[in-house]
Amino acid sequence: MTEAEEYFDGLDAASRDAFRRIRAIAPRVAPDGRSYGMAGLRHGGKPLLGFRAAQEHVSTHPFSRRRSTRYGGG
Repeated sequence: MTEAEEYFDGLDAASRDAFRRIRAIAPRVAPDGRSYGMAGLRHGGKPLLGFRAAQEHVSTHPFSRRRSTRYGGG
């Protein structure tokens, strides 16, 4: 089990499902990892997208505008 999977397994079902949908599109270009204390995805050895859950919301954190634009982000 990866560090990212361990993080997601510890979340409530709604948060876990939200992140599952978000993460479904990314594995082809970025492996799991951790950056800045967050579970996330890395590309070229650098953080690409981080995931965090709070009591009332979930968050994704893009780390590189150039990389996120290349893979369909704004």
